[in-house]
Amino acid sequence: MVAFPFLNLPKPALAVMFNQYKPLDLIKVALCSKKAENEIKTLYKSPPGTRLVVQFYRKTAAIRICFEREEICLFFITDKNRGQFLRKQEIGGVEFPIKKGKFRRMDVYSMDKLGALKTLSLFVTSLFGIPIHELTVGNHALDLVTWILERQEKIEDVNLIQNMSNSDLETILDKLRLSNTLDLGLRPKNDFRYDFGKFRNLNQVVFRHGNWLTVKDLCDLETSKGIEIRRSTFTNQQANEFLKSWISGENRNLKEIQFTMETQNLERMLDGIDMTQKEDDEVFYYTGPYQRIGFQSHLVFKSENGIVATIIHSKQNRKWEVFYMEVWPDYLDNPYPLTME
Repeated sequence: MVAFPFLNLPKPALAVMFNQYKPLDLIKVALCSKKAENEIKTLYKSPPGTRLVVQFYRKTAAIRICFEREEICLFFITDKNRGQFLRKQEIGGVEFPIKKGKFRRMDVYSMDKLGALKTLSLFVTSLFGIPIHELTVGNHALDLVTWILERQEKIEDVNLIQNMSNSDLETILDKLRLSNTLDLGLRPKNDFRYDFGKFRNLNQVVFRHGNWLTVKDLCDLETSKGIEIRRSTFTNQQANEFLKSWISGENRNLKEIQFTMETQNLERMLDGIDMTQKEDDEVFYYTGPYQRIGFQSHLVFKSENGIVATIIHSKQNRKWEVFYMEVWPDYLDNPYPLTME
């Protein structure tokens, strides 16, 4: 990299300049010299809400930085096509073959993708003064989770995507310290059991292969606001059991739950539950954490604590149906839009 020509500017002027630069430009400046890197560490302030995302897949890895309305890939790591990487660059004390990638990102070649990801992650977290907020990981999940949590108190969001043994999954979950979302994209064995009650600060939990889940597992998620279960094998009786447990006061922080099941029978699912059927041509909306859900006809009921919930019954496709339960007020504190009568 060529020398950055403005390092002799007064510190206030240099700070203004750095804080107008895009992250990719700041990385290029930091790689000019150790002095430039140290000046950025001192003078640059990441905007509030800036998030650092680390992704490790079987064939590639990446580091991304996210702002409110923009996501930028900083580094893309691969162990393929060595001949295309004609330049070398020292980053974090390690010399890597590099090339210019898509959207101005820096593509990095390494036969040790895991080691390269760790080196580049340390460089980025130090340069921008922010921790790793989100981890999506396939293989080497235990290694990466352990490594990150040795360097920071917690991870906000974790997505585990590669299948593993029950014992390995349990070990990883035991080590995790989470503050927002757990997304299990992998497929646990049917006999897998875990006390998810240990996660006291989870807002959102996603199970993409929920055939192993029990009603007790759902009740253990007592502090979670959102629960999404795909490909669940819940029976109508189990769904009924969960609804009755919520009515009695379990899962008191819950705002929404949705799960898929192969066969639904509302009469069996709602047996013994006092509900009111609402038929309306008007479209109503429930605002969740990521999207606004529109609905018309629905069922409405209350918990013993007087909390209002609605059930939206929706067919997803010929094989799967989706069961939606939304708890009011919604995420924007909007109350249930109709009377209970």
